Amino acid sequence: MIIKEEIKNKLKELTKNNSIFIVDVKNNNRGIIVHLDTKEGIKLKECSDIHRKLHDEFGENMEDINLEVSSPGLTTPFKVLEQYLKNIGNEIQVIENDGGQYIGKLLSANEQNIELELKNKEKTIEKINPSNIKKTTLVF
Repeated sequence: MIIKEEIKNKLKELTKNNSIFIVDVKNNNRGIIVHLDTKEGIKLKECSDIHRKLHDEFGENMEDINLEVSSPGLTTPFKVLEQYLKNIGNEIQVIENDGGQYIGKLLSANEQNIELELKNKEKTIEKINPSNIKKTTLVF
């Protein structure tokens, strides 16, 4: 039986030389769900190509597994730095571990902090350490 880590390792190999990045690989009661993206937004063909390559790689071991490869969707919370980088200039909502909430335009993101221009008269800049973030989503 194929396990999530084997799929994740193969995905790293399949995506290392292109613009696709791995957002999440998770198990659920239906099988394994893979979320991939690109800076421009992943295309259906790219998802289906990765799906096919995974089936080719793992062969018969994939017969008992329902594998879903898709984009994370616009309402799915951010999980990786690349999602922050992709959304620089967009409005996001950040909920901190302690319950603090911010809504603002994402100005920058790196391993140390994300920087938001808050929606207030002063256009305050807030720097937030990613380790303090519970959930980040796009605002529509």
